[in-house]
Amino acid sequence: MEYSKPILDKFKIWLDNSVNHVPPKNPLGQAINYAINHWAALTRYLDHGMLDIDNNWCENQIRPFAVGQNWLFMGNPRGAWSASIIYSLVVTAKANGLDPWQYLLDVLTKAPLCETGADFAKLIPVADYFATN
Repeated sequence: MEYSKPILDKFKIWLDNSVNHVPPKNPLGQAINYAINHWAALTRYLDHGMLDIDNNWCENQIRPFAVGQNWLFMGNPRGAWSASIIYSLVVTAKANGLDPWQYLLDVLTKAPLCETGADFAKLIPVADYFATN
């Protein structure tokens, strides 16, 4: 943040000064308007130290599932939706240092017994998940 905020501040000034000098249908005008319209999302990471400027890490985690022919063999959209949930759980477990198989087994055993949002929230993985469950 120490380095990016001053750069983003200057960029915002440039965007604001340029928006009325470039035709909106021009590719540069479209890019300027896009940046201005999405400024809050672009700079959100500055306010939250846990956020990265991009989602490259997440995309790299799901790439093995997204690339290739995995989705062609899901049978139907509901199967693909279910697979995406499982893939998300696996990647989340790995990101939190958990054994994905053990985490899935635990979650799939406990989830049918959950009745409230708080019950489901208890299943969210954290590094010490199995130390407390």
